[in-house]
Amino acid sequence: LVGTAMRFLSTLAARSHHCSMFEGGDTLKIVCEQVILPNLFLRESDVEEFEDNPEEYIRKDIEKSDSATRRRAACDFLQALCIFFESQVIALYSQYIEAMQKEYLQNPTQNWSKKDTCIFLVLALASKGETQKLGITKTSSFISIPVFYANSILPELQNLDVNSLPLIKADCLKFLIYVRNQLDRDALVKSLPECARYLSSHNIVVQTYAAHAMERLLLVRHPADQKHTAITKNDLIPYAQSMYDKLFQILTSDKSYENEYVMRAVMRFSSSLHEGVLPYLNQLMDKLVLILRRSSR
Repeated sequence: LVGTAMRFLSTLAARSHHCSMFEGGDTLKIVCEQVILPNLFLRESDVEEFEDNPEEYIRKDIEKSDSATRRRAACDFLQALCIFFESQVIALYSQYIEAMQKEYLQNPTQNWSKKDTCIFLVLALASKGETQKLGITKTSSFISIPVFYANSILPELQNLDVNSLPLIKADCLKFLIYVRNQLDRDALVKSLPECARYLSSHNIVVQTYAAHAMERLLLVRHPADQKHTAITKNDLIPYAQSMYDKLFQILTSDKSYENEYVMRAVMRFSSSLHEGVLPYLNQLMDKLVLILRRSSR
């Protein structure tokens, strides 16, 4: 019922002849604070699904099959309001983003949900156009994705403990997946080995997002030469052995050997190495044959 009501309000907010109903007095502020914001927080059932049913969580979260959830309805309502009230909405939520960041830093273990909501909010506010293939393609002029990534996302990914706060690590990897085409080459090259580290996480969602992020980063084109990728084989060769070891460790484990995201990462990484893959061909063949045998049982 709540989701249906917010979808109805989204329709009104997106139309020029109805949007004026959100202008008067404190209406916009009340809607943003009392309707949208509370529904952007993860529910207990979402956290349980992340822990107990990772495949379903991934399907809803990264494959965007969450259209019936309150959180998605709130996000759609927020983006509809930004059509005509972008500067006001972003100014209002910027205060909350800053406050939630501070609360999280004071006690990450207790306030992790604030960081989760903060990341979700920034993605919702910043995105003005996205595709499944390219991620976010057009961003709001009021939010700097590269700055937020450098200050709030990359430091999380650089945490040495790959198993701490797994839901936040998954959020950060997802953020990178969506904004990859908004980052410069240096940021992409710096992020790739961090993604590789999270292949060693004990959490299936984190492992999967790390593999997916690697595969997506390797597809980003060089801004000055669209014929070539931003990340080159020379960037990859120093990490080749460790990346293959981690990817195949997942694929040959009891839980994840049919993980399509990890297999895509193997394919993309091998393709991006070009002739640099030659020293690893025997290893690749042995592991792939093992996986095929297990899958055919």
